Amino acid sequence: MAKKELFRGSWNIALAPEGVEDAIRVGKATKGAWDTIYHSDLGRTTRTAKCVRQFSPDSELIPTSKLRPMHLGVIEGKEVNTERIRAMNKILRDTPDKALPGISSKSDEPGESLNSFKKRVLTFLNKVEKELDPNGRVLLVTHYRDIQLVKSYLAVDEPKDLSIDVEMLLSHGSQQPGDLFWFDLKNRTLDAVEGAKKKGLYLMRHGKTAANA
Repeated sequence: MAKKELFRGSWNIALAPEGVEDAIRVGKATKGAWDTIYHSDLGRTTRTAKCVRQFSPDSELIPTSKLRPMHLGVIEGKEVNTERIRAMNKILRDTPDKALPGISSKSDEPGESLNSFKKRVLTFLNKVEKELDPNGRVLLVTHYRDIQLVKSYLAVDEPKDLSIDVEMLLSHGSQQPGDLFWFDLKNRTLDAVEGAKKKGLYLMRHGKTAANA
């Protein structure tokens, strides 16, 4: 029987055993590649980053709250269903400065607005890119919705006001737990990859958790 998917957000849920396997797979495929690994400071991304770093022990590991997913408020820990998705997306689409309501028993973080979320993540991404050593390799270990946000930002040519393709953000993205992407800085695309053969900036989704295994 398939497990039910639960809203995660700022819920500090741990990796499932399958998630550790996801992370180790990427670590092996990128052995010795990383100079720096930034990661969301939640448990699932921290564990993923540490698993990857086992195979690149000279890399610097840097936690940051900037790479957390959107804080989803009261729905964190509840089952993902059409009704809750529709209600959440209406707030994000129609009132992007309005925080998602409530606070969950799974987290001590209140809900966050779309504009707060995108400013937090995209400003950090732009900062990392500006500081990037052209001969290095940097990995950002983050979450599903952060990767979908970056895709939706690139889709509208990265305006200075951080506008995004909101419908793309709210649609169901294809990235799976443990997926790795190379940020093609010339063509401004995120390309799915198996390893880190090219220099530059990479994003990775953390491995599976008990809420999405």
